[in-house]
Amino acid sequence: MLIDAPKTLHTLAVLLVSVFLLLAYGEALPSDRISAPSCRNLKFTSQPEPGIALSWITPMTSKDKRKLDLWCGTVGPALFRAAQKPGPSRNGRIIVVDWNVHVGNGNVVALIDELTADERKAGRGEPHFVFLLQEAFRRGVDVPSEIQSGVGVPGRILSPADDIEALAKKLDWWAFYVPSMRNGRQSGPAAEDRGNAILSSLPLEGLEAIELPFSVQRRVAVAASVHDRDRSHRFRVMTVHLDTRAPLSRGSVLGASAARNRQAKWVAEAVGGPSGHGSPLIVGGDLNSWGVLESSVDTFSKVAPQVDCGGNATYKLSLTLDHMFARFSSLLAPVSCRRPDNRFGSDHYPLILSLRSE
Repeated sequence: MLIDAPKTLHTLAVLLVSVFLLLAYGEALPSDRISAPSCRNLKFTSQPEPGIALSWITPMTSKDKRKLDLWCGTVGPALFRAAQKPGPSRNGRIIVVDWNVHVGNGNVVALIDELTADERKAGRGEPHFVFLLQEAFRRGVDVPSEIQSGVGVPGRILSPADDIEALAKKLDWWAFYVPSMRNGRQSGPAAEDRGNAILSSLPLEGLEAIELPFSVQRRVAVAASVHDRDRSHRFRVMTVHLDTRAPLSRGSVLGASAARNRQAKWVAEAVGGPSGHGSPLIVGGDLNSWGVLESSVDTFSKVAPQVDCGGNATYKLSLTLDHMFARFSSLLAPVSCRRPDNRFGSDHYPLILSLRSE
């Protein structure tokens, strides 16, 4: 039997390239034969909205992507819900809340009730709300039961009965949730993941997920456009949660500030590009900014000025971890930003930004 040397060499070269890509990127190619990890899909939990799609921005270095893909396999798809009935007429202010809800333990409904009562008492009418949440969670069969060995799984933080989907349904609000990581190793209906979410009484569109460069845990920033249909304008919002530390090889706690700033720069580049320049933008997040040499706050401030919310500590251990940044417009102007004295069940205080919308 004769051997076709050029054909054999070509086949061998293709095989070597495929093996290299598999090692470098953590998934086999071509992609038309291997489906994308389900965590980067979008699940509608209500009637699908026309034109709603999810855009992903992912670091493409082989080391980042390999780890992100492994962690991606432990969580379920992103979730989107649209309000099912026309809400009550709201002619008041827009209140944007930035809050780490400690895996759903922050009582969102109690905070809504208190803020609504305050607005009514002051004669300002019915407010609209946009919540920028960190450590929201989702429970159920959408979370994979099987976890690949060797993949890091954070320990479970006890969660309440209502996950982000149940909360959005109870309020009949719009919700966009993207899981970052697992919440413990439970399987079946008890399996949970956790991540960032936007919960809004106003319609959401233009969904975007930004996977951060990997440090010690998978993190995903979540962005969307809020459409104030009554007043015919839109503004962009984002919720972000940076890592707590660096890997041991990069200094762990001592290298944490540099690791967070690497993540902040990636997000800033994603939201500060030409397409978003100058448009109204509100960013809220738990930046874990406790380090002496912290620079992530300054990095975000170059995209949008930091909002002064009073300067009080935002975490129960008297640390200021949470921050808001915003670019406003003639149609959307700040009134005030404050930190209340109540954590409403979370280990973080919410930051409450009130806006005047023309």
